[in-house]
Amino acid sequence: MPLARALRPLLYFAAMTSTTRGARNAATPSPGTGEAKARAAQPAGSPSSDERLDTVGFFCPIPIIKTAARVRTMQLGKVLEVIADDRVILVDLPNWCRGAGQEYLGHREDSGELHLFLRKTRDGAPPRQRGIAPSS
Repeated sequence: MPLARALRPLLYFAAMTSTTRGARNAATPSPGTGEAKARAAQPAGSPSSDERLDTVGFFCPIPIIKTAARVRTMQLGKVLEVIADDRVILVDLPNWCRGAGQEYLGHREDSGELHLFLRKTRDGAPPRQRGIAPSS
């Protein structure tokens, strides 16, 4: 077993229990931050978001799991901003959006944090792919 594969559970556990780099809860933002300040800091080309999800400190697949859970609670047409520091999300989120039938709007980087945007375009499960029979 390669060393990196053996250490992955330990790294995952450290990320989940870290107090210095742990994820900030979107319901309790860091002091000095606010919705108006966040919107004012957005570059002109960034879409405005209706909801924000902070996944800083979490590693794959946790940001995608949290994104999927948040999107299920959103109304159609709303835009979600996902904030992350794990660069793998640049590949994972567009692929998840494509599979889940949501619209990926793009991303921007700000002070080492990635801000990714998606629009909820459909409710429920994505349509079944043709040619793939359901397992029984």
